[in-house]
Amino acid sequence: MKQKRYSFGKQLLSMLLVMVLLLSGITVPVKADNSQKEQVNAKEQPYVYFQYDDGRIQEMGEDNTFTLNLLDTGNFVLAGTDKRPDWNFSARVQVSDTEHQKHYWVNSKGRYVPFDVRKVEGYVCNADNPGEVFQTFSIDNVSSEIEEVKAFIGNQEVSLDKPYQVEGTASGNVSIKGRVKGEEEFKTIPVEAPDNESGHVVISVERFTIGQGYIYEPVFVPFEKGDNAATLLKKVIGKENFVGEDTYLEAIVGGDLGTDKVVVPEYIEKLSNGSVTTETAREWGNEDNGDGGDALGEFDYSNYSGWMYHVNGEEVGYGIASYKPKDGDVLRFQFTMYGYGTDLTGRQWGNPNPIIDICNKDEITKLMAEVNADREKKMAVPEVKAAYDEAVKLVSAVITPKEEIDAAAAKLREAVENAQKVPNGWLETSEGWQYYENGQKVIGWLDTGNHWYYMDHNGIMVTGWVSVNGHWYYMDQWGAMVTGWVSVNGRWYYMDQWGAMMTGWVSVNGHWYYLNTDGSMAASQWIGDYYVQADGAMATSQWIGGYYVDTFGKWVRNA
Repeated sequence: MKQKRYSFGKQLLSMLLVMVLLLSGITVPVKADNSQKEQVNAKEQPYVYFQYDDGRIQEMGEDNTFTLNLLDTGNFVLAGTDKRPDWNFSARVQVSDTEHQKHYWVNSKGRYVPFDVRKVEGYVCNADNPGEVFQTFSIDNVSSEIEEVKAFIGNQEVSLDKPYQVEGTASGNVSIKGRVKGEEEFKTIPVEAPDNESGHVVISVERFTIGQGYIYEPVFVPFEKGDNAATLLKKVIGKENFVGEDTYLEAIVGGDLGTDKVVVPEYIEKLSNGSVTTETAREWGNEDNGDGGDALGEFDYSNYSGWMYHVNGEEVGYGIASYKPKDGDVLRFQFTMYGYGTDLTGRQWGNPNPIIDICNKDEITKLMAEVNADREKKMAVPEVKAAYDEAVKLVSAVITPKEEIDAAAAKLREAVENAQKVPNGWLETSEGWQYYENGQKVIGWLDTGNHWYYMDHNGIMVTGWVSVNGHWYYMDQWGAMVTGWVSVNGRWYYMDQWGAMMTGWVSVNGHWYYLNTDGSMAASQWIGDYYVQADGAMATSQWIGGYYVDTFGKWVRNA
C-alpha cells in the first residue's frame, strides 16, 4: 500500500502543475471602485478595461498595462464597438522538466487565466478581421501577492511527503489553495477547466503556383465551438469573397492579379513535362464567371487547377466543413496547377514515394503569423523586415531546400526575439537621455505628443540653447522645447509658436517689445523713436523725461 500511496502523491503533484496552468482565483483588493465604470462608459473609441467578478473596474494604466495577480478573477472587456473581439495573449511556458507549451492568459471569452508570475504583452483585434487591431497592452502580475500554493483533499494537505490514502474505491477531490503575503490562511483558488473548443490556428492563402505570391500572408485566427476550415477561411478572406459550398472552395473573389501577372514556376513546367507552362496558362486564361474575372478558382489557367488545403503539412482526406480545428494547427490554402496537388506536396496519387522534394514550412509560417500579429510595430524593425521578406521569398519558391527554410526560420525567430529586447521610449544612459522608436534611436526633432524635444547627432536629448537650420530654440531643464517668454541667465527671450527665437519688434498680448539681434529683450532704452520701459513693453501716450510718445509709441518732436 505504501508504494501505491506514494504513486498517487506523485500524480497529485502533476495535477497541481497542470491546475496552476489554469489559475483564475479569488479576488485580492486593488485600488479600483465602481465609480470608474461611469468613466469607462463615457468613452467613445474602442477601449479595454478589466472587470472583476465582484463588479469592480480596473482601467488600463498610462503605460497600457493592467496590474493583476494570480488570485484575481474577472474578464477583459472591449467597449466602444460592436465588433467581435479576439484576445491574443500567449507565451511559451514550461509545464515539466522537458515539456513546454503555449498558454493563453486571456481566453476566447476575455477571461483572465494566468499561468505564472510574469509580464505578458498582447493585443485585442477584430475577430472577423484580424488585421484590425483595437488595442495593444500588457498584463503585469510580477507584483503578485501570492506567496505559497498547496494542494488539498478536504482539509488535508497532500504532496510527495504527505500522501493521501485511498481505501478501496474511495476517492477525493483535489483543491488548490493559495496564501497571500502577510496572511496565514490558505484560500481556495478556483480552477478553470481547459477550453478545448476554442483557441487559435494559423491560416495562409497562397497562389505560388502562378507566381503571384500570397493572397493573404499567415495570420492567427481564433476559433470557437462549431468552427471549421470554411468558417475560419471566411474570417480571413471575407465571406463575400468565398465562392462555393461550405464543403468545397470553388474560388476566391479578388484572388487573381490578372493573366499578364501569371508566371508558372520552372519546377512545374518540368514536373508536367511541359504541359503546364506560363505560355499555356496565359493562353488558357481565367474564365469570367460573372465575378469580373478577378476570382481565382478551379480550372483557371489549367485543366488541373483548383484550391486545396493542408493541415500541419499533411494532405486532408475530407472536405473543409469536416475539419475540426485544434489549437496551434497550421492551415495553408494553396492553389494547385498540376497533378491535383503534386505541385504542392511533391507526391503523386498512387505513388508512396515523393517525385520532388517539397519540405514542410509550418514552423516558418507560424513565425510569420507572429510578426503579422503586430505587423506595423515589428516590421518597423529593419532586422525583422529583412528576415520576414526573405522568408516570404523562400516560402513562395515552394521547392526551397529544407536547410534554407530552417535557416530562414531561425533568422526570423532571432530577429523577432532581438526586437523584443531593444528599448522603446526613453532610456537614460551615462551620456544623457535617449529615445527609441521601434528599436531605433531618434535623431533630430522628437514629438512625444505632449512636448517637442531635440536629440543631437548621437541621439542625446539637448537642454538649453540649440541651433537648428538657422533658428535658435531653447529646451528647458527637462529637454522640452519652450514657446513664449523664457528667462535665461537673467535676460528675457521670446520664442514663437514653433519654438524659434524671435528678434526685432514683436507684439505679445497687446504690447510691443523689442528683441535685440541676440534675441534678448531690450529694456529702459530708446529704440530709434520708440522707448521700451523697464518691463520691456513699448511706452505709449506718456512723457519719457522731456520727450512725449504718442498712442503708437513714437516720439513726437517739438511736443
